[in-house]
Amino acid sequence: MSRAPLLLLSLVATTSFAQNWPQWAASGQHDSATTVVARRLDRIEQQVVVDPNADAMEAFVGGFLLAHYPVPLIDGDDVVLMRKSGPFTGLVTRETQSWNVVDMRRVNGLLADRWLYASDWKPLPYGSPSWEPVFHPAIFGAFVYAPGPGGTLDRINRDTGLLVTRFNPFGTAIDQNIFSTGPLAIDNNGNVFYNAIQLAPANQWSADPINSWLVRVGADGAMKTANFISLTPNAPAAGDQCYGNFDGGTLPWPPSRDAVVPTVRCGAQRPGINVAPAIAPDGTIYTISRAHTNSKYGYLVAVKPDMTL
Repeated sequence: MSRAPLLLLSLVATTSFAQNWPQWAASGQHDSATTVVARRLDRIEQQVVVDPNADAMEAFVGGFLLAHYPVPLIDGDDVVLMRKSGPFTGLVTRETQSWNVVDMRRVNGLLADRWLYASDWKPLPYGSPSWEPVFHPAIFGAFVYAPGPGGTLDRINRDTGLLVTRFNPFGTAIDQNIFSTGPLAIDNNGNVFYNAIQLAPANQWSADPINSWLVRVGADGAMKTANFISLTPNAPAAGDQCYGNFDGGTLPWPPSRDAVVPTVRCGAQRPGINVAPAIAPDGTIYTISRAHTNSKYGYLVAVKPDMTL
């Protein structure tokens, strides 16, 4: 990525019909397609700062911007964005920042703020994911949905920006060791899907996670989860030995004709970071699993609408 002291948004033409780009990859099926005719790419209509800390982060890591940002969501004359606030104090302490949902409306050719929802979501802690994970809301009907703390899901009123419902699939209390691990996906009926993980309080990226799930929050508010252990019955067990890497000092690889790759403990299966579930027309949900301590052992998982494998 080239130097970006401020993340800038080059606005595109909004649509005359509702919810043209309401979520990651446009739809729950990840169509990534639109019928809107694009504007010229040699003219920037407006620039909107979504990360005032980009400069500080880039300087901290020596010229690299190690953050993932959500795509702007477009619905008619409205654009829903993420906007960060709070101080950047380092990669290890990135949770000092705040991730907010902002609704902007096109008025006289320019976007102006309508409301800001101050989310209390926090990203996965620094470690295995050194890049800052994405905070990605989604639009469906009269609501904006956004990840909340402890693997919760917030349903926000589109007109007012006020919280309507907080869904907690894991009980009534917020467990600060549970994190959503990627964008939301919403099917054509308004059911929301996302992945979540419960990390061990200590040694979060070397000890097996306590649990991890694919989560479904139905349009009717009913919540259901499927843990990743049940969704990956044929994967190596957490304690199994899996192939790792040759030592970097033995390049070029393989170090000899009969060299054997060393093995390491696999770790439990859990969702990949920044993975948005995909939903097929028949309701099948697809997501990605990987071994917690060995990135080479990943799986494509297909789940029935009733959340069974």
